[in-house]
Amino acid sequence: MHGKYNKNELKTPIMKRNKSLESMKIRTMLGKKHKSLRLCFTHYVVEKYGINIYTAHTRFRRGILSQWMIVGIRGCICEFLEDDSFTDFENFYKDLPVKSKFIEFMQEEMGMCERTARERFKKFDFSELELIGLEAVYEQFIEDIIKE
Repeated sequence: MHGKYNKNELKTPIMKRNKSLESMKIRTMLGKKHKSLRLCFTHYVVEKYGINIYTAHTRFRRGILSQWMIVGIRGCICEFLEDDSFTDFENFYKDLPVKSKFIEFMQEEMGMCERTARERFKKFDFSELELIGLEAVYEQFIEDIIKE
């Protein structure tokens, strides 16, 4: 499934998505210079996705975001597979022949704890926000601001 991810390249990222423009936008917006934008985005996420206000405020204010939170679970899976057209996310982990490579990818490239990755992917236990990721939510937030 993941042809370019072999034992000799385990430490090498497949794509440099963590330095993508979208990720940089999120990290810039979360910086100290953009307090009002960060506050608006925090409230947007709380209202639209039901995340706890304290959790959202703390994570966004301190920039406590793993790469998987930024790109979303769907983005992580597509990046692992190197296939942006993949859509069967719920059955992905169940159908994956070598789960350890994916877990290692999630741990090393996306910043998710091994135990958490195994448990959550096994149950496919993710909120809508976690599935789509903050990049997509931020883009929607900006579109909504422009519309107003």
